[in-house]
Amino acid sequence: MIKTNLFPNYCILNMKLYTLVLTLIVLPFTAFSQKEIAPGNKDINTKYIKPEKSLYTVYYVKGTEWKNMGALTYDIVAANNQLTLDNTFTPKDNGKPTTRISTADAQTLKAISYTDETKNAKLNLNFGETITGNFYSKKTKKDKKLKLNPKVEYFDFNWTDHLIGTLPLDVGYKARFPQFYYNDESNVLVEYYTIKEVKSYVYNSPRTGKHETWIVSVLEESTGAFYNYIIDKKDRRLWQREMSMANGMWEITVNEELDYQPIKN
Repeated sequence: MIKTNLFPNYCILNMKLYTLVLTLIVLPFTAFSQKEIAPGNKDINTKYIKPEKSLYTVYYVKGTEWKNMGALTYDIVAANNQLTLDNTFTPKDNGKPTTRISTADAQTLKAISYTDETKNAKLNLNFGETITGNFYSKKTKKDKKLKLNPKVEYFDFNWTDHLIGTLPLDVGYKARFPQFYYNDESNVLVEYYTIKEVKSYVYNSPRTGKHETWIVSVLEESTGAFYNYIIDKKDRRLWQREMSMANGMWEITVNEELDYQPIKN
């Protein structure tokens, strides 16, 4: 999946088993018919990634029931031809926040470094021809030194929401991109995602009204999971992200418009 799932253990096995047959059918056609996007590709225009802070509410949605799971913030800083993204999720039940910090080249989005701390582990990575770093398990109290060698170029998963907004989106645009995600229980380092469809859509904000947007539908090739990104046509603001889960559940992340300034009487 695009690794923005804030509750990664929730029904993932069921979803993967359910979609395996579909994936095996779709994948051969997908892999050979899409434009390949890698760091530095001419389709990437990082002017759309602005140094700013944004706030989202994360919901689990099934049918008409929306359950508030917590708040997600993206805080981007630009300095020294680098972009640093602080991605922090704070659970609704006042649980401990989870923070992921990624630095990438400001022009190409090539990964430079990544760090995070979750309930069970700490991870630090320095990207290069060989990825080095360490993974500390809070369960086993063991610190593993890492030396990883992906076979292809990739984007750090933490940048995916912003990467999609840098592309030349239009009706009919399709592309395929590789995403790096470290999982200590897997040998797979890079997974592929395909932009299957781009459509025009009018997004209705409860604060600022109607906005002309793109709906970008993305397929996770390894599981068959689908994602929908609602992205502003003008400034590439991410208005909403939807991620399919198991048993008809969706994770929906909604922009809370931190920059909204209502006129006060």
